[in-house]
Amino acid sequence: WRQVIDHIVNINLTLAMSNLAFRGHRGIIGEGNIGNFLSIVELLAKYDPLLEELIRKPKGLTMYLSPKIQNKIIQLLSDQVTESIVNDIKNTPFYSVILDTTQDLSKVNQLSQVFQYVTIEKDEKGNPAKKHLESFNVILMIVFQTKVLETINVVSKMLQSETQELGKAAEMLENAYNLMKDLRNSFSNIRQLAVKVAQTWGAPKAKHHFDELSADQQLTDQESWFKVNVFYTSIDIIIAQLDHCFRSLKDIVHDFHSVNPQFLVESSDENLHVAERYAADLSPNFAAQLSFRSCLKSKIKKLSTAKELATMLIVEKNALLSSFSDVCTACMLFLTIPVTVSIAECSFLKLKLIKNYLHTTVLSVENEHARKVDIFKTIDIFANKKARKQQF
Repeated sequence: WRQVIDHIVNINLTLAMSNLAFRGHRGIIGEGNIGNFLSIVELLAKYDPLLEELIRKPKGLTMYLSPKIQNKIIQLLSDQVTESIVNDIKNTPFYSVILDTTQDLSKVNQLSQVFQYVTIEKDEKGNPAKKHLESFNVILMIVFQTKVLETINVVSKMLQSETQELGKAAEMLENAYNLMKDLRNSFSNIRQLAVKVAQTWGAPKAKHHFDELSADQQLTDQESWFKVNVFYTSIDIIIAQLDHCFRSLKDIVHDFHSVNPQFLVESSDENLHVAERYAADLSPNFAAQLSFRSCLKSKIKKLSTAKELATMLIVEKNALLSSFSDVCTACMLFLTIPVTVSIAECSFLKLKLIKNYLHTTVLSVENEHARKVDIFKTIDIFANKKARKQQF
């Protein structure tokens, strides 16, 4: 029976860590729609004589395949994972607790507990990992990545804003593109900064005798390799991606220059391309309607974005709306074009999904701890509770 329970526990653990449903519409092996748990048992029985003998037992005999037993095993595994986390927290000097409550789709209040702590993993071989982290190459990479992220992260955060305007987005991408091009020519500055960081961290220097070459001199070829194969390659990929994003935005912004207050005042009718590109939405009178800029020139000069221009035309000058309806349409077109798809991506992370996430078990949430569960300990606990029915 211990071997049988070992199989069943591992099946339960695999399904729970994968966040998969256990039961189907039926609970008898051999029928359809029996669920993931019994389907895996049935599959393994084709290759395991022990499970094959188990599922052939007459109905009514103990088989340990019922939903009640599944829930019992899941609870035992969850208790072990929780115990492992508690032990980790007890062994760390500091930890923080984050609590949050929300209602799931079934209107049940759910409490989410997050414990943040630091665990120290010891290297079985001792110093190799520590020496690697203290090497100058690692420090150089950290400094390099920090410089890149300082630029990219700011732009990324601003582009994810729901209220971000396309013109500002194009401007930020252009600035990031130029900063990355400047960074490509700043390898020596990054190296000098990495040297200062290494000195601050107390990274050990290689010792050498007077008749030996310095370790720093021997790194010249390695440094060149890093510069060409890591530094330049990474920067070039980033620049290419930014250029791709900026080029597409730049074309759109260029078409809609007519609704940019800073461009509108000084532009001529010949430079207005939006009417040609969006002929289905804008009438041929679009250029003529832009004559309002001469009447409202002083007010337009005080504006900086297309949103402010649209507010002035639609809200403040509502009485004259019919005189420049195509201009308002162009403003709304421009403001409707999304800067990013992050809103759609974030919709998958809403707290309403807590129903699918937390209603499983701690095994799917903390699957790293679940992989380290002692199966034999679980079997022993289960055997102690069920020994009155079967001999283990």
